Amino acid sequence: MATIVGEALLSESIKLLLDLASQEVVKFIRGRKVSDTLLTKLKTSSLTLSKVLNDAEGREITDTNVKDWVDELKDAVYHAEDLLDEIATDALRCQVEADFVTCTSKVRNFISTPFDQFGRKLESKIQEVVDKLEYLASQINVIGLREGVEGRSSQRVPTTSLVDPETIIYGCKFLVDLPKNMRNLINLRHLYISGTSIKNTPIQMGRLQCLQTLTKFVVGKDIGFQIEELGKLSNLRGVIVISNLQNVINSTNALEAKLKDKEHLKELTLEWDAANGIISPSERDVLNNLQPHTSLTTLVIKNYNDTSFPNWVGDSSFSNITVVHLNSCRNCSSLPSLGQLPSLLDLFIFGFDEVVTVDADFYGSGSCTITPFQSLKILRFEAMSKWEEWSPYHGEGEDEGGAFPSLQELYLERCPKLSGSLPKHLPSLTKLEIKECEQLETSLPTAPSIRELELRNCNVALLKELPPTLHDLAVIGFENLESLPEGVMDHNQCVETLTIYDFPVLKSLPLGDLSSSSPTTLKRLCIRNCKEVEFPMYPCYSSLVGLIIEYSCNPLKSFPLDIFPKLRYLIIERCSNMESLLVSEGHHLTDLLLLKIKKCRNFVAFPSGGLSAPNLSELEVSNCSRLNSLPENMHTFLPSLQFLDIISCPQIEHFPEGGLPSNLISLQISDCKKLICNRMEWGLQRLQSLKRLAFMNSDPHCWNVKSFPEENLLPTTVINLYITGFGNLRTLDNNGFRHLTSLQYFSMENCPKLKHMPEEGLPVTISKIKIIALASATEGLVKHIPEEQLTKQLPRKMGK
Repeated sequence: MATIVGEALLSESIKLLLDLASQEVVKFIRGRKVSDTLLTKLKTSSLTLSKVLNDAEGREITDTNVKDWVDELKDAVYHAEDLLDEIATDALRCQVEADFVTCTSKVRNFISTPFDQFGRKLESKIQEVVDKLEYLASQINVIGLREGVEGRSSQRVPTTSLVDPETIIYGCKFLVDLPKNMRNLINLRHLYISGTSIKNTPIQMGRLQCLQTLTKFVVGKDIGFQIEELGKLSNLRGVIVISNLQNVINSTNALEAKLKDKEHLKELTLEWDAANGIISPSERDVLNNLQPHTSLTTLVIKNYNDTSFPNWVGDSSFSNITVVHLNSCRNCSSLPSLGQLPSLLDLFIFGFDEVVTVDADFYGSGSCTITPFQSLKILRFEAMSKWEEWSPYHGEGEDEGGAFPSLQELYLERCPKLSGSLPKHLPSLTKLEIKECEQLETSLPTAPSIRELELRNCNVALLKELPPTLHDLAVIGFENLESLPEGVMDHNQCVETLTIYDFPVLKSLPLGDLSSSSPTTLKRLCIRNCKEVEFPMYPCYSSLVGLIIEYSCNPLKSFPLDIFPKLRYLIIERCSNMESLLVSEGHHLTDLLLLKIKKCRNFVAFPSGGLSAPNLSELEVSNCSRLNSLPENMHTFLPSLQFLDIISCPQIEHFPEGGLPSNLISLQISDCKKLICNRMEWGLQRLQSLKRLAFMNSDPHCWNVKSFPEENLLPTTVINLYITGFGNLRTLDNNGFRHLTSLQYFSMENCPKLKHMPEEGLPVTISKIKIIALASATEGLVKHIPEEQLTKQLPRKMGK
C-alpha cells in the first residue's frame, strides 16, 4: 500500500470530520445530551486543520514530522468514521422508535436505558476525537504548517509583532507548554487554552495588551510569570481560570492583578493546588485582593485553604452573579454569607470538611435586606464529612416561605453526619435527591410542587412520609432491608416512574395500590439488584409502558405478558431462574416496541406458537445459553421488526420456519456457532430492506469458516457489512461479494488467516473500508483494494 496520502484523501478526511460536526448530526447528538461546547470544538478544530492541508500534502514526502502529523490526522479521521456509522445506526433506531423515546423521556434521570448508555459512550468518543484534533491543531505552528502555502515553511512561532490581530490559538487536553516567545505576539486578541495541561504560562504575558480572551492563566513564582502580569491586560473579557494561586506569596501582588477593574470579565475561577494543603497566613488576603468587578456572573473557587472567606464573597453588590461553585475548601469551618446575592440561581458547595453547622450567617450577614436566596433555583451540598446541622432561617417572612422561595432542585450527597432539620417549607421545589446521608431522619420538606425524589443509601425513616405529589420516585441502596415501611406508597397515586434497586434481601415491592385493577398512573418500573423480590402478578398493570428487571426476582420462572396491556418496552436481564415468556393464545401485544432478554442463563422459550407483537421494532436475545430457538412465525407475527440482535446463544441452530420478517433493517449475529454453520439456510436474500449486517465472534478459533460470504448468502441491499473474529477465514468469496451492489462500508477485524480478497475486487460502490488485526496480511492482500477506498491502515508491523 502506498504510504503517501494525497491532497484529495486529506480533503476527504476533513470533509468527514465536518460531516460529524454538520447541522444534521449535531441536531441528533444534542438529543443525546452531548455538550454544545464539545461540538463547537469539533467543528473549530476541523476547520483549523483544513486550512493547512495543502501545505501538509506538499511536505509530507520530505518532512518526517509532517508525515507523522498526517498519519495522526488519519487516525483521528478513522475514529470519526466509526462514530458516524454508530450515529447513523442509532439515528435509524430512533426514527423507527420515536414513539418509544417520547414515552420514556421522563425516565431518563433514573433508568439507564440503552439509549442513555449510547449517549454517554458517544460523548466520550467525541471527546477523544476532539482531544486528538486539538492536539494536531496545536502542532501546526510547531512543525511549521501554514495556511494555503505549499512547500516548506518556518517551524517556529513568528517572532515579529506583525501577527494577524484576529489570530485565535486553540489548545487541547495534551498541550503542556506554549511557545516561550509568545510575548512577541503583541496584537494577539484571543487565546483559548482551557482544558489543557499547561503547567506554566509563557513569560511576560502582560505584553499582550490587545488580549481580550485568556481562558487560563497559570501563576508562576518567578518574575514575568507572576500574577501581576494580569494587571497589564486591561481588555480581558469573558472567561478566565487563574490557577496555582499558592504561588502568590505576597498578597499585594494579587492586588496588582487588578481584577476589580476588569468589568468585562464575566466568569472567574480562582484555583489553588489541591496537593498543596498548606494553610498560608496570607491566603485569605490573597483572595481578598482578587476581588473582581461587580459585573461578574459566575464565580468558582477551588482548593482554597484558609479557614474563612473575605467579605466580598457573597456581598450583595455582586448583583449579577448567577452561579457560585465553592469546591474543596477543606479548612473552612463556616460557609460564606451568600444569601444576599439577589440574582444567584445555582449554588454548589463541595468538600467543606470542617463545616459542622450551616448557620444564620449563610443567609446573610447582619440584618437581611432581601429574602435570603430569593432567586436560587439549584442548591447542591456534597462531600460534607462533618456537617451535622442545617439551621433554619428565622428572619422576617418565614411564615410566608422564608428563605429559598424559588428553589426548584435540592441535592444532598455524602453528608454522613447530617441529622438535623431540613428547610421546612420550599414552595417551588420540584426535585429532591438525598444520597448517602445515613443519619438524616427528619421529615422531608413541605414542598407542594415536588415531582422527583431520589433516596440513595439513606435512613429508612425518610420513606415513612413520602410527598403525595411525586411523579418520579427512585429508592436505592437499602442493602439490609427486607421490607419497606407499611403503606409507604398508599398515598402516592401520582407516581409515573418508580425505580427500586440495590435491595438484595428485599422480599416484596412497595407498590401499594399502584398496580391494582383500577386505573393508575404508574408508567415505568425499573427493578435492579433485588434478587429476592417476588414480582407481584397483579391482574393488570393498566398504565405500565416500560419495565426493566435486572439481576432481580430470583423466584420468577415464567413471565406473563398479558397483564401489561400497554407495555411498550421490556428489558429482562440477569434473571437467573426465568425460563419463559407467556402469552395467552390469541393475545396480541399491540403496543410492544422493544424487547430484550439478556444474560438469562435458564431462559429456554418464547411463547408457544409465537410472539404476536405487530409493532415490535427491536428484539435482542443475548447470553441465553439454553435458548434453542427464536419466536415461531416471526415473519408474520413480527411484521414491523427492524433490528434483530442474536448474541451468545450457542444452542440456536436455525431461523424459524418462514424466515425473518421482511422489513428487517439490521441483523447482528455474534457467538452463535451452530447458527453460523447453517447459514446457507438463512434465506437473507429475500430481505430487501436489510441494510446492516454484522457477524462477530469473540473466540477466533471457534468458527471454522474458511470462505465468506458464499454466493447468494447476503441480499443485494446491504450497505454496511461487519466481519469480526473469523479465526479460520482465508478467503473473501468473489461470488458472494459480486452481488453486493449497494455496499458502501466494509469492516473486517481480527481475521488473522485471511489471505485472499475477491478476485474481481471489492464492489466499486464501497467508499470506506476498515481492516484491523490481520496479522498475516501482506502487501499482496492490500493491493486488491483501491487506494481511495482504504480508509483504515493495516498496522505497520503487517508490512514487515
